[in-house]
Amino acid sequence: MKKLVLFLHVVSFTFCYSQQSSQEIDSRKNVVGDLNAYASGLWVKPPLENNVKGSPYLFKNWSNFATIYSSQGKMFKVRNINYDTKKDRFVAKFSIDSIYVFDSYFLNKIRIYNRIFKLTNNKDETSYYELIAGAKGKQILKKSYKKIKKGARDPFTNLLTQSQYILIEKYYFNSKEGLKEIKLKKKSFLKLFKQDSHVAKKIISQNNLSIKKDSDLVKFFKIYKNTSSNNK
Repeated sequence: MKKLVLFLHVVSFTFCYSQQSSQEIDSRKNVVGDLNAYASGLWVKPPLENNVKGSPYLFKNWSNFATIYSSQGKMFKVRNINYDTKKDRFVAKFSIDSIYVFDSYFLNKIRIYNRIFKLTNNKDETSYYELIAGAKGKQILKKSYKKIKKGARDPFTNLLTQSQYILIEKYYFNSKEGLKEIKLKKKSFLKLFKQDSHVAKKIISQNNLSIKKDSDLVKFFKIYKNTSSNNK
């Protein structure tokens, strides 16, 4: 099935690519690089959401530079990239009416500035998760997506407010036992470390860390990486 999808992507991409002028092809290569040889994706029209404020994309603008690590062990530099939270895919914007969709079978990991996203399996479903921090076989991952909050009628003016996209973030703990969703509460967080729970508690206390902050989770795992379970 994967081979069939990849084949269809290759055919579709090759056909679309052959229809473009040489000038337009050169411009598009400036955005995504010379990726067509690896059948990494195809050009599509951007989706439209009428009367909805915001967009399904994770980043507010497209001025993003990224490094792509393919499943074939290749590395590429890409710009104008974003993450479509609605369709769980990375895309690069060429113009107002042209978006390049990366094939998920090709794009294994991506770094956008200091943020890393990786294709991860969760209960036989593969999706992109952001790596927040990790050490000693334990990781904290984050799944970001957007949903539409429908507009409501103002009881005073009788006017309908505009529907808008709102960002939802869920956190997961990844270990040899698999991936599971977690709530960032101190008590439940410490339980994840089992025999190292006393070490985790000490790190949080001595360094005045909040596990609800991504930046503090990074600090926590940097310290945890260099500690021993015998260090009480």
